[in-house]
Amino acid sequence: MSLFLGCNHEETKHTSPWTGKKVRVLTYNMQSFLEDAVAKYMTLSGCGTLRKVPTPFLEDYDPNAPTVNSQSAGAGAHVPGGKPVDNVGDGELKHCAASILMKVLYCARMCRYDLLHAIGRLACLVTKWDKHCDRMLHRLMCYINCTLHLRKVGWVGDDKADIGVHLYADADFAGDKRSGRSTSGGFLAMGGPDTFFPIQAISRKQTAVSHSTPEAEIVAADLAVRTIGIPSLSLWDCLFDRDVVCLFHEDNAAMIQVCRTGKNPTMRHMGRTHRVDVHWLHERFQEAWLHLFYEKSAWMRADIFTKGFDTPDKWGHALNLINHVDPKVFWIFRPLEEIITFTSPPVESPNGGVALPASGIDVHITHVLPRSRLRSLHRLLTKAKWPKGGTLNDSSTVILGAHMNFSGPVVTPITETMKDLTRELNTVFGQTLGTDRKWSTIVIEVNTVQERRLLPYSTGQSFTFCHGKHTGFAKTGDLDVRPGIVVEHIANSTLHMPVYKGFRVLVTALWHECADSLLVHQRDKLIDLGFRLEAGISTPALAASIPKPIAHANTHHRTCIELCCSADSLLGKDTNDSFGCRTVRFTERHDLTSNQGLTQALNSVKQAQHQHRGHLLIWVSIPCTGGCPWHHVNKQYASAVVKIDESKALFLKLWENCVKILDYALNAGGA
Repeated sequence: MSLFLGCNHEETKHTSPWTGKKVRVLTYNMQSFLEDAVAKYMTLSGCGTLRKVPTPFLEDYDPNAPTVNSQSAGAGAHVPGGKPVDNVGDGELKHCAASILMKVLYCARMCRYDLLHAIGRLACLVTKWDKHCDRMLHRLMCYINCTLHLRKVGWVGDDKADIGVHLYADADFAGDKRSGRSTSGGFLAMGGPDTFFPIQAISRKQTAVSHSTPEAEIVAADLAVRTIGIPSLSLWDCLFDRDVVCLFHEDNAAMIQVCRTGKNPTMRHMGRTHRVDVHWLHERFQEAWLHLFYEKSAWMRADIFTKGFDTPDKWGHALNLINHVDPKVFWIFRPLEEIITFTSPPVESPNGGVALPASGIDVHITHVLPRSRLRSLHRLLTKAKWPKGGTLNDSSTVILGAHMNFSGPVVTPITETMKDLTRELNTVFGQTLGTDRKWSTIVIEVNTVQERRLLPYSTGQSFTFCHGKHTGFAKTGDLDVRPGIVVEHIANSTLHMPVYKGFRVLVTALWHECADSLLVHQRDKLIDLGFRLEAGISTPALAASIPKPIAHANTHHRTCIELCCSADSLLGKDTNDSFGCRTVRFTERHDLTSNQGLTQALNSVKQAQHQHRGHLLIWVSIPCTGGCPWHHVNKQYASAVVKIDESKALFLKLWENCVKILDYALNAGGA
C-alpha cells in the first residue's frame, strides 16, 4: 500500500529505538499535500515569506482583560473616544480562513496530530474572525512550512499476544480565554515491549464550562472512551482473536478516585451534564474490558492536544510522546532513560493474552525503622566529619562499600574511615528489611539540594530513609521520604531533594553492579562491616559496571572509550599526554554481546557527550579469531570447525552492537 486518501504509506524496516532489534515500520507522509496548503495560504493572503518558528501557537487574548501589548496577546477592551486597538474589526483573512483551515485539518486528522489543537482553536473563531486571528493563522502556517519533514511513524516488533490497546485522555482548565472553557484531548495507540503504533487522536473544545481541573478531566475521559475507545474494541477483538482490554491512562488522581467510586462530596455542585459523565464512566470502568491507570503528567501522551506550548524543549518532548518525528534521525537505539515505553508488568485480559498497562508505574514499599537504633545512629551522624564537595558548600555526598574506579571494583577508602557509622547503618537496614534483601553500597547525602539524583550504577531494588529534624522532604516518585520509614523503590528511580530547613541526611542502600566482581578479600571486608552480600551468586561476565573515574568531572575535557579491549590496555594508560582524558574500558567481562553490556556502553557515550560534546574517541578492537588465515589448516579437525563457527558468531554479534554504539555517538554529537 502506498498512496491512499492522499497519504503516502511507506513500509520499511528499521532498528527499534527501544530494543535495537529490526522492526517493521509504517511512515505516514503527506508532505506534498502540506506544501500545496502552504502555497494556497500564500496566494490567498498575499504573504511573501514565512519565518521559522518552534511551535504553532500564538497566545490568544482576553477581550475583557486590561490593555496589554497589542502585538503579542491582544489590546484589551476598547476605550471610548480613544485610539482604536489593533484587534477591533474583521481580520483580513476572514474570507479565506475556513478554506485554509479545513484543508490543513484533513492532513492533521490523517497523520499530523501536532496540528489538531492549533487548528481546532482557530476553527472556533471563524465566525468572529479578528486581526489577532490573522496573526494566529500566520503563525500556524509558518510552523507547517518549517516542519514539512515531520512524519507520524509506527512500528511493530512483538507478537499480537503481547500488544495492548492504550487510550490516553487529558484536559486543560479554562484554556480558552474568550469563553473560559476547557479543551479535551484523546490519543489511541497500540503498545507493547517493542511496539508503538499511533492510531487516532482528537482535540475538541468542551461544550460547557468546568469549575475545576478534575471536572474538565472527567469530560475529556468521557469523550475519549465514548468516541475512540469503545468503537475501536470490536476491531481489536477481531484482529487479535481475543477479548482485548483497553488500558485507560489518566494523570489526575482526583478524577481517578471519582471514577472508581462514582461520587465525590467536594463536587456536589456539578451540573447534570458533568454528573451524567461521572455515572457513565463509573459504570464503564467496572467492565472487564476497560482498566483505569494513573499516568505521570510528564508521560501523558494526550497533553499535546489540550494546550499551547511556547518552549521548544517541551514541544519536542510532546512530539516524541505521539511518535511525530524526523525519520532521518529517529531510528537509532537509545539508552533506557531516554525513552518512554509500555513495559510495566502486564495485565491479564479476560480471554488470555496480555495488555500492557501504563508506563512508569513505580511501586513503593515502606518499612518502619526500629526506634531502638535511632539514638546511636543520631549520635554517629551528627558527630561524623563529613567531607565537603557536594552540590552545595556545606553539603556532602559519601559512598560507603562497593564502588568502581580506574582499577576496577573497589571498597571505597572512606568506608574504613567511617567504620562505626557503616556498621550501624548496616545494622539498621538489616533489622528493618529482614533477610531477603541485599545491598552492597550505601550512599549518604548530607544537606544536599538536587532536582534529580539518579544512580546509574545501581540495579534491582534500593532502600532510602531520612534522618534529622527538617522541613522540605525528599521525594522518590510521588512519595515523600519521611522520618521513621524506609522507602523501597526501583534502583533507576530518581530522588528529588528540594530546598529544606534544618539538618537533613538521606541514606540509600543499593546493589552496585560492580559488587559481583569484587575480589574475595574485598567481599570479606564488606561482609565484616555488615553489608548483605549473598554467597555463591551466579554472575554473568557483564555484571561489572562501567568504570567510573575518581577525578572530578570538571578536570576532564575529552573521553576515550575502548570497546573489546583488555583490562590493562596500553591505549588508556595514564601518561603525561593523557591528562584531562577520561578512559572507559569495556572488556570481556562486560559482555558487549548482551543488551545490558550494550546499554552500559550507550550510557557511557551519553555521559561523555553531555560533559564535552564532540570530544570523544571510540576505539574498537574486536577479536578476529574467526578470520585467521590458518583456519584452512584447522578445518580438517571437527572440534576446530565448531570453535571457528563460534568465533565468527561472536565477531558478528560484537560488530553489530559496536555499530549501534558508533551510530549513537555520531547522532549524539559526533566524535
